[in-house]
Amino acid sequence: MKINSNNRVDIALLILRIGIGFMFILHGYPKIMGGIEKWAGLGSYGMGSLGIHFFPVFWGFMAAFSEFVGGIMILLGLYIRYF
Repeated sequence: MKINSNNRVDIALLILRIGIGFMFILHGYPKIMGGIEKWAGLGSYGMGSLGIHFFPVFWGFMAAFSEFVGGIMILLGLYIRYF
């Protein structure tokens, strides 16, 4: 198999995608498993700085969920656009 510049770019993008997806999963998993107390803290801190003080548990869960599931999607290459 001959490796040309296109293959090198593809391999580099694959390594970056796997690394970033793995980091998102590792950082999102404890937030998902932290429970309601963790979600309330995430939601009140993150959304409170934007002036949104209602449903902190919901916003905290959505932040944790999007980080964890987004990491899985990046790792698998779902909805990733290549140039």
